[in-house]
Amino acid sequence: MADNTVINPGTSGDSIATDDISGIKFQRVKLIHGADGVNDGDVSTANRFPVKGSTSATATLTNVNDTASSTTVLASNANRLGATFFNDSTSLLYLKFGATASTTSFTTQIQPGGYFELPGPAIYTGVIDGIWSADASGAVRITELT
Repeated sequence: MADNTVINPGTSGDSIATDDISGIKFQRVKLIHGADGVNDGDVSTANRFPVKGSTSATATLTNVNDTASSTTVLASNANRLGATFFNDSTSLLYLKFGATASTTSFTTQIQPGGYFELPGPAIYTGVIDGIWSADASGAVRITELT
């Protein structure tokens, strides 16, 4: 079907932009931005839509001792904006986005003395489990931003 629709077709009315999807016409609308009563212009590659990122004023630090058994290193938190992990253990840390990490079921490995930053902002807010290649000496040092 043809896109666009004539308003009041018997009176040579104006056309409006539409998109025909499976025989149903959806009105096409152009996006503008600005404060109430102000038009800062059409959104385009030259006039991008402004987006404000999330910021955090709260950092919670925790340590979880290394263990050769799967353990929760960070509980699920819907308010999480980010997190960092530093493995100060002498063993390799297998970190998993989700429950029950193992040496074959993990999201990333953190070498001894290694660092990992949770992709963000707020890409993943669920539980994070970890397991080390051996129960040695050290911990994972976590900073969670909310």
